[in-house]
Amino acid sequence: MHPETNLLKLIVLILKASAVLFESLAKSYRKWANLLERHVEVNHE
Repeated sequence: MHPETNLLKLIVLILKASAVLFESLAKSYRKWANLLERHVEVNHE
């Protein structure tokens, strides 16, 4: 990958990459929350 000379293009790339990261984190957090929620429900019945 070559260094980006256009600052606005660089900012756009950073924002898009951050969005991908945050979407991935959100998906993982939802998965973990659902797993924990099911674990709590199973062990408290």
